[in-house]
Amino acid sequence: MDIDLSKLPVNLIPLGEIQPDPLTDFSLDTGAKALEESIRKLGVTHPIALWRGNGKYRIICGHRRARHARSLGHKDIPARILDDQPGPVACLKLNILDNIDHRSYSDIEKGLILNKLVEAGVEDNDLVNIYLPMLDLHPSKKLLEDFKKTGPFSPGLKSLLHAMNIPIRVFCVFFRWESADRDAAEKLLASLRPGVNKWREFLELADETAKRENSAPVEILVNEDINSIMENNEIPANKKYDSICHILRERRYPAFSSLQRKFLLALDKLDLDSGTKVRAGKYFEDDEIKIELKFSRQEELLAQVEKLSRAAGSEAMRELIRVIKGADQK
Repeated sequence: MDIDLSKLPVNLIPLGEIQPDPLTDFSLDTGAKALEESIRKLGVTHPIALWRGNGKYRIICGHRRARHARSLGHKDIPARILDDQPGPVACLKLNILDNIDHRSYSDIEKGLILNKLVEAGVEDNDLVNIYLPMLDLHPSKKLLEDFKKTGPFSPGLKSLLHAMNIPIRVFCVFFRWESADRDAAEKLLASLRPGVNKWREFLELADETAKRENSAPVEILVNEDINSIMENNEIPANKKYDSICHILRERRYPAFSSLQRKFLLALDKLDLDSGTKVRAGKYFEDDEIKIELKFSRQEELLAQVEKLSRAAGSEAMRELIRVIKGADQK
């Protein structure tokens, strides 16, 4: 039988008589500054829900509200009270329903909730058809299985994924990794703190390189070159990220990286005007070379054309063409 919390009376309960309940305390958003500011200005306007047992009140819904109220010096808090513990599944369901209109969960928090429901004995069919939609997720057995796989993640990795709001479609590569692999990635990403798209690039490069070399991702991510970059405090985080991805990209695509170096070396030897740009396909996917001239005065155009004319018959230009032709043949 479902419990309607809104029909229970609201009472002021001393915060000193309230204990958190680990079962329903699955928020990774310990800061929640907006909630803290709201409680500072208005107090707790949405009552928490408690059950009474062993002389203490246990929280069903409202862990964050209670924490902020305590930190702000409140002595009591408005609450609706159940005389008995309604059972683990009912408590979890009440918590989800109570928060559904007041907050959104990160994907890693949704995984935490679903794994608690699994531990409480909820069947997969109910998880798919009832609880996934409650968490604003598509009712899919495959999706449920993916969320279950977040259970073994370390607390530090869960907190990082939540803080950076990384979606499951990006961090799903972790499901194939061992804990040591995840720990290595966590250490780097916690320091670099890139955006979602860069998380995807980083994880895909590490995962694909490990597959290509038939090694563990930790062996790709923990090496002297990457350690040297991370230990250099003079390099900003975004530059460290770029340098590390460059290393990973060269290992993932060694043939492409070699061609790119040859192309840039031949291009440098051409000694063209700064307004003249020579471009090849992003991955040397064809044998075409495009040349762009950027100018605003006739004199600038003539200077570029003169340099380009000299370069056209040079050995450097022949080398540039050989690089592109060779890439096309590969």
